[in-house]
Amino acid sequence: MSGKKRSGNRTSNYLISYKKDELKKNSLYYLGKLRSNFMGTEFNIYDNGQNPKKCHDPNLVRENLGVVIYVIGIFY
Repeated sequence: MSGKKRSGNRTSNYLISYKKDELKKNSLYYLGKLRSNFMGTEFNIYDNGQNPKKCHDPNLVRENLGVVIYVIGIFY
């Protein structure tokens, strides 16, 4: 498994693939993506489905597989 940061995005966005040499969204080895919020405190993991805003078939829409949230605070 391999990942690559995608440039040209406002937030951190990583492509995830089965093969390190096949890091393209249209590859057969494309698994999905990891995307962060603006602050970098929340990361969402999506499968290889399509963006719901651009897809007309509900069966092809990507799913959120998980979330990692960093809480920054002071503990006493």
